[in-house]
Parts: sequence; structure tokens; C-alpha cells
Amino acid sequence: MTSLENTVVAHEFIIALLSVAAEQPPGIVPAGNKMISVDSGNGDSRALRTLAAGYNSGTLYCSVLAHNLNSSPRYLGLSLYDNSGEKMLLGQGSGYTSWTINRVLTNGVATTIQSGVSSSDMALLVLKVEFNASTVDSNFEQVTFWVNPDLSQPESVTTAINAQSYSTDRDFGTITRVRIGAGTYDPTPLVYIDEVRISTVSPFAPPALQISVQDTEALLAWPANGWTLQKSSTLGSEFWDDITGTESLTTTNLPITLPVEFFRLKQE
Repeated sequence: MTSLENTVVAHEFIIALLSVAAEQPPGIVPAGNKMISVDSGNGDSRALRTLAAGYNSGTLYCSVLAHNLNSSPRYLGLSLYDNSGEKMLLGQGSGYTSWTINRVLTNGVATTIQSGVSSSDMALLVLKVEFNASTVDSNFEQVTFWVNPDLSQPESVTTAINAQSYSTDRDFGTITRVRIGAGTYDPTPLVYIDEVRISTVSPFAPPALQISVQDTEALLAWPANGWTLQKSSTLGSEFWDDITGTESLTTTNLPITLPVEFFRLKQE
């Protein structure tokens, strides 16, 4: 899939304004600045891309802009793979007509989570994968699924589908590849796919950092843990110092030791 326009940097894989050159995989054709998946005639309407680095720890965010144009019930979207096979599909699962994720546990049973948002409507799909964070099995992952979230707001599970996170029904291992495209058979989905993003950085706005001063201390507060507070004496500096231990906090008091000091939040 080397003909796809993309940017690969450390910890991030992006296909923005997706377009395809003359040498494209079967069933993948250009459609302006989008990819369109159509019947290739040989049962293949998808493409695999190996990531620059594998993911098996921490948090991974995946997102895709997708649109099912002919209401086909076949699968479509963005899939995560390790070296042995597919681990999860972010898109429309086979037999469904809404945006879904699969291979999660509800009440101990493997199931597909349906968003209730029709896949005939263009939508931005966002998946958060927290490796080895499942409360069911420490080797499994925890996932959170959003459809058309407001990315100008801080991340919140309350805006996710069903306002909750789910355990996966298996160990994802190391995610090394992604697949974009759609299943074939009758009828083959006519689907637009665009704005594919795989990153360790949240697409949501960072939480607001509130600062007040009391006597000789700065009082700092933010709405969610999982962020490390940093400080610097220069706003434009490339070097910010972590304030140890703040990744599990949402508030802290710090002594004022300099005439001017700046603070920011860094996502873990």
C-alpha cells in the first residue's frame, strides 16, 4: 500500500486526505481526497499496512472517517492486527447496519457493541485501546468507543457509546498492522474511508489546567488523572520538567520559587 499518501512518525501513523496513485491494491480506487472500496472482481477489497512500530503497552488511539454508501451488510472500516491475525474491527461488522466494535466482553460473553448510529451516515469513529488494563483478565485490553465525538472537549467516557469501557475477549498481543477496506460478496460495500489515524496521543482536547495562588503556593487542578504536570521557567522552551507523581493526581500544591513559572499537562 505504498502508493497511499501517509505520514509515519514515532508512535503515530496517519493517512490524511487519503488518495491513491496508479498502483493501488485491488478494490481500492481514488475518489478525490478519499479512498473508495469497491468490488475488485477477485474477492479482495482491502489493504494492509505494517506500522513503523508495534504497540503492546500503554494506550493507543485509532480513528477513521467512514461512510457506507450502499447499505451493504458486509464488514468495512479499520482493523487492528498482530502477526497472527485480526484483533478488532472499528467500523461496521458483518451483518450489522450501524457502526460497531467487536470482540469485547459483556457479562462474560463475547459480543459486538452496536453504536445505534447508522453506517449509512458518515461518521468519525474513535477507539481507545488500553493494553493489559482489563479488570477481567490482566492479559486482556480495555477499549472505549466513540462515534462523532466532540474533539474540542476533553476525553470522557461519559460521551462514549453506552458511556462505558469494555474488556476485550482476548489478548491483542502486539499490534503491528492495520487493514482498511471492506468485505466482498453480494452486495460489496461501496464505502468511503478517510482520515485514518493510529497514535499514542489522544485526539481529544487536553483537560483545562486551573491555577490559583494562595500565600506562597500555586494551587493547580485538572479534571482527569493520567496526565503528568510539567513546569518550565520559559514558555517557549523545548525542555519541560516532569513533576513526579502527578500522573495519578488531579490536584497539587507547589511552592512558588521563581518570579515566573509556566505549567502544562502531558499525556502519559
